[in-house]
Amino acid sequence: MMKYRFSLLVAFAVTLILCCQAMNALATAGSDHFPVCDAMKANVEFWKTVYAKYPTTKGLIHDNRDLSIIYEVIDLAPEDRNGSREINRERADRVKEKYARILRSLASGQPPQTDEEKRVLALLGLSPSSARLAGAAEGVRFQLCLKDRFKEGLVRSGSYLGEIKKIFKKYDLPEDLAYLPHVESSYNYKAYSKFGAAGIWQFTQATGKRYMNIDYALDERRDPIRATHAAARFLKENYQRLGSWPLALTAYNHGPSGVMRAKNQLGSYENILKNYGGQNFGFASRNFYSEFIAAREVAKNYRSYFGDIALNDPVSFIEVDLPKYAPVKELSRHFQVDLATLGELNPALRPPVFEGRKHVPKGYKLRLPGKNGEMAKTAPVLPDKIFADKQQRSHFYQVRKGDSAGAIAKKHGIKLVDLLAANGLDGKAKVYAGQNLRLPAVEEKIIPLAKADAAGTENVAPLKESGGKKETREIVTITAGAVKKVVSSPKKEPAVPEILTAEALPAKVADFKKPLTAQGKKKEKTVVAQVASETAVDAGLAAKDGGSRENEEEPAATAAAGTETPGAEEAADLEEKGAKEENVRVEQASTVEELPNAALKEQEFNPEVVTGNLLIEDVRTEKGRAVGFIRVEVGETLGHYAEWLKTPSGSIRRLNGFRSGQAINLGQRVKIEFAKVSREDFEETRYEFHKEIEEDFFAVYRIEGARLYRIKQDDNIWRLCQDEFELPFWLIRKFNTAHDFNNLKLGEQLIIPVVKEIEQR
Repeated sequence: MMKYRFSLLVAFAVTLILCCQAMNALATAGSDHFPVCDAMKANVEFWKTVYAKYPTTKGLIHDNRDLSIIYEVIDLAPEDRNGSREINRERADRVKEKYARILRSLASGQPPQTDEEKRVLALLGLSPSSARLAGAAEGVRFQLCLKDRFKEGLVRSGSYLGEIKKIFKKYDLPEDLAYLPHVESSYNYKAYSKFGAAGIWQFTQATGKRYMNIDYALDERRDPIRATHAAARFLKENYQRLGSWPLALTAYNHGPSGVMRAKNQLGSYENILKNYGGQNFGFASRNFYSEFIAAREVAKNYRSYFGDIALNDPVSFIEVDLPKYAPVKELSRHFQVDLATLGELNPALRPPVFEGRKHVPKGYKLRLPGKNGEMAKTAPVLPDKIFADKQQRSHFYQVRKGDSAGAIAKKHGIKLVDLLAANGLDGKAKVYAGQNLRLPAVEEKIIPLAKADAAGTENVAPLKESGGKKETREIVTITAGAVKKVVSSPKKEPAVPEILTAEALPAKVADFKKPLTAQGKKKEKTVVAQVASETAVDAGLAAKDGGSRENEEEPAATAAAGTETPGAEEAADLEEKGAKEENVRVEQASTVEELPNAALKEQEFNPEVVTGNLLIEDVRTEKGRAVGFIRVEVGETLGHYAEWLKTPSGSIRRLNGFRSGQAINLGQRVKIEFAKVSREDFEETRYEFHKEIEEDFFAVYRIEGARLYRIKQDDNIWRLCQDEFELPFWLIRKFNTAHDFNNLKLGEQLIIPVVKEIEQR
């Protein structure tokens, strides 16, 4: 009996030890949590090469499935060189086509003739099949190298790395997850993607709102500390659902539901990596975990790769609770801390707060300089006179036909000069129907948004002619009065300007004072499917700093389809999945004269003015209820309307007789009820939603010019925005207001802006 009891005690002790180990497992950052299976070893080495061997002046031409196959390391123009983006695209495309051509020849049964062909054949192993060679020809891919960017990210990471590790430990998660932002954003705290993903963790609005406060005054995605708490919760949910870190991290990119489907089908991560053929499981999703392992290795051992570099000192601060709304300038004066310092310590506060258009929100914890529990220079008890009971309102006016800027200013009791400054309008003060002009407060000091240099610059596009003719290059410079086109030969012969009047180009492009490059004509086998409407959450792509993503699909409809979110989890999956993917494509350029006549009717583009019908129509009372009608605008879903109205989306469906899952389309008329929110509050929130997205975008990107795209067979505007244009749909629509995106026609041409990231200081 004693022996039996002893055995029970031993068994109990072993069980207790195992339970304790399981409870502490998440907090241990050992290799068991982040295993490297055989199938991914080559991938990890590939990403270590990308992160730590070559800078951004180098690129890899490689096989997109077997990352051990690198065909060539190519030279690239420096990123700060004018026109480097197009130069590098063309260079990469040319080399990719060279290897694709060799592989196609080998796949056809042609024996290798040259040393180069023999080398390429040897890279694919002993006697590769024709199918393997043909597949390799389709899978030649370009990857930008990132050693210099990774090094910059390492330096930046010193500011918050220690605190981020503490946060993960607090959530009983492996501390090494703190290295994931190297993949997501190169630890760029100001990172913002073209599709609206923000901060070092690259949360989009829809996913971010599950864990953080995001509105016109406050965006906690941009705060490294608050966003890390959100990332920890999201990653922990993924781990608890999927059971392993390889799957949980893949789900950060691909979405937990998508990874769960793969797991149910194939089981282990290694099987998924080798065999999963999910429609949306593209290069980025397949490689995301390998990227993390490589980034973790390089970051933890950075001295081995970069030498003894100095990381930024950890940021220190104290926090003061704000019981009410407060103007940031009053807080600055009271605490004797300049606005620039407050901005650095409080990155979640959006520009409208520092421009005086919004107060610091009630309940916000304001960060001030200090450490180790030090108090601010003055007592933390703030005088009542600093506070305000309400948030400042955002007022706007939707321009109607026949309006003038002067009449609008007079009607609202504001100075014309202030109206012009608040909306980036020039001295001509032209306004267009459908614009939503911001109405500054009477006492407001106008601080215009940061603008790109308005001086005319040159955009050089190669023009390739058939029949053995020499290549010419067209330089188009748009200035205030006219467009000068200079055509010159490669011999740099004296160029003869030819003046094209502004009327010869779309007015909104001509007034950019920026270069214009047009997309050439393509085969007119064109018909477009109706805009996709499978999903509807805010679109988002991860920051481009990683340079490794290829757009496999649109994660969410922007209201070209305007559908309702199919559920918080599914919506998050869709946006996080496609949101991390980036495509590199080369567009053939052509002449300005090919701009279609239809485009000439487009209205002027203004990056500081939101366009679209944001007002509520036909307000009435029905059965004692106040109702009105709206037209679906870009990026809006029933989920947004439900949030703004503080009502379930199901009630909006019932009010309109919509079936469950039924899509709403751009421009569709939708009935809404004002039970908890006034008409004015709804319109204000709606305006701020669009204004926030556009302000954030144009704070990071500028419009350099434009080109043309002709709709082809099976084109879909949503896919085009993701894969072809790499731009959000709302921006495409701004340039093409006359087009019906629910019914694009055969041969229809779109004006596509050329966008460049503004160097962040």
